[in-house]
Amino acid sequence: MTTIRCTAKLLKRLGIGNPGESPAPENVLGDWYANNLFTRAGHYLLLLSERSRLPVILSARDLHSFEGRFLQTLPEVLGEIGVPSHQIDRELTSMQPLHYGKTVDKSVLGTLNDFGFLARHWLSPGDLSLYEVNLRLARAPCQPLQSKFPDKETRNVLANPIGFQVIDGGLA
Repeated sequence: MTTIRCTAKLLKRLGIGNPGESPAPENVLGDWYANNLFTRAGHYLLLLSERSRLPVILSARDLHSFEGRFLQTLPEVLGEIGVPSHQIDRELTSMQPLHYGKTVDKSVLGTLNDFGFLARHWLSPGDLSLYEVNLRLARAPCQPLQSKFPDKETRNVLANPIGFQVIDGGLA
């Protein structure tokens, strides 16, 4: 199980007044943070993995179906960045059921804001699809990861779910 940690404004839009205590995540990528993203091109939801900072952007048109669309889009993004299918299946299985909670990590919120700025810039002209913007964000350097890239960090985290550190192709 995992928690989608929403900003206060998003919790209000979803009609969730007091989400209560959130359980500890059982998936490798940790909880997912979510926020509204308004652009000239439309209204979106930006979700971000707590552990690897992998972003996923979805249309916000149909809020009641966003969970299903998130669980459908996430494996597409993971596959495109090179995550093997057995690791994707393991992650999706361990993420469910989804819970809702309040945001708790200011560093993740900062990354959410940074990626929101980039996403607005790339979405506003309307010449890139959500899929293309998701991939561009996944390949953007991320300061809280010591300027590593979310796509590479995601592959490393999912390949080593127990937390072994890979050094020059070997385990440390």
